[in-house]
Amino acid sequence: MKAVGSFLVVAAALWACTVPADDDASVLPADQADASVGGVGGKGPAQGGHGGLLLADASGGAKPPLDAGAEDDAAATGGAVAGAGGLGGAMATGGMMTGGTMATGGMMTGGVMATGGMMATGGGGGQQDMYPPDTTRFNFEQSTQNWVDLGASRGTQAVGLAPARTTERSFGGMASLRYEINVPHGTRERLVGVVTKDRIGPLPVGATVTYQVWVPEGHKISDLQGFMQTTTSGSWVSEGRSGSQIGAGAWTQLSIRVPESYAGRDPLELGVRLLVNGPWSGVVYIDAVHVQ
Repeated sequence: MKAVGSFLVVAAALWACTVPADDDASVLPADQADASVGGVGGKGPAQGGHGGLLLADASGGAKPPLDAGAEDDAAATGGAVAGAGGLGGAMATGGMMTGGTMATGGMMTGGVMATGGMMATGGGGGQQDMYPPDTTRFNFEQSTQNWVDLGASRGTQAVGLAPARTTERSFGGMASLRYEINVPHGTRERLVGVVTKDRIGPLPVGATVTYQVWVPEGHKISDLQGFMQTTTSGSWVSEGRSGSQIGAGAWTQLSIRVPESYAGRDPLELGVRLLVNGPWSGVVYIDAVHVQ
């Protein structure tokens, strides 16, 4: 009887070892594993720790469960980690920590996202000047500096618009004086400049006055001069270019030396004279008129 009893005890023990584990504790096959289901309950900063998930890899195989006790790692994963290219990987449903990892559809789409780590676009800083400064006496950077059509002072009616500051073209700086000319017929003189000593400034004996004048291609200007005179009769002096000496579609420099006869005299006019053979209309530009 004792031998029979011992046999029954051993048989019962062997039978208990062959009973399957509860369904809740079983591990599903790899093809049935739900990839990237959000973890539950974790204590990490991500509020959605690992919870012992099975993760599907790219081939659909199952990976070992994560260590549910790795609370510090939860901050890096942001809860559930989505499978990298798994089959039907679901969007991670675990809480996402600021700066945690974000994945959608089982594939990493954005790497690490941090709300406080915006990429710096780089301060614009001061915009670098596109043009070197123009320090000449008449640079027209801010205004026409009182330059006007001088035809009226000589009984010649000016045809066209008054001189105007423009940024269409410049020799120095970013602006110049735009002077429109319209000669319907015949040969006409056009003069543009500044009047009176207060607006002209001093003209020291021996100084050189330079002018920069831009004339368009196809112009009909036969003579181009820089000029000046004082309040004394007969004081007109000029320096000019004519014919092919006048640049077409380019800047032409004119220069005049202040004569000794100007000593003690008040400047009256300083400007540019153009002799135009009509019919012709066009625009010339004047810039960087300087006394040095």
